[in-house]
Amino acid sequence: MQPPITQKILIVDGSITDQPKDQFVIIKIADPKFNTTSGVKDATVEVIEDNKTVIGLTDRNKDGTYFFPTSFQAKYNVSYKLRIKTKEGTQYESSSEVMVQGPKIDKVYTEFLKDGIPSGNSFSPAHFVYI
Repeated sequence: MQPPITQKILIVDGSITDQPKDQFVIIKIADPKFNTTSGVKDATVEVIEDNKTVIGLTDRNKDGTYFFPTSFQAKYNVSYKLRIKTKEGTQYESSSEVMVQGPKIDKVYTEFLKDGIPSGNSFSPAHFVYI
């Protein structure tokens, strides 16, 4: 059995898209000792595009949710990495990831089968999704 985690843990949750919509990264600190999480405020949060262009994110609501500029839309075949510097001076940097275009989806349909999934000696109903 491993000893319990007692150090604070940085939690980063976000994604980017090529769609014209609000895009953001949520940054929190989890404190296992007190079983709490709180937003990381007043950090410097940047995304570096193709190791050249620095895009600054802003904590509009002062709650640890850092928004991209409203005009930001990710581009295919371009690399992105996240850089965070807390107000205490601790720095974090992700590895670079290239945004790839997913395959074209020609058709999506579902099928309901009353006897869809084997479950012991019987079957459970199920919806099957085909792409």
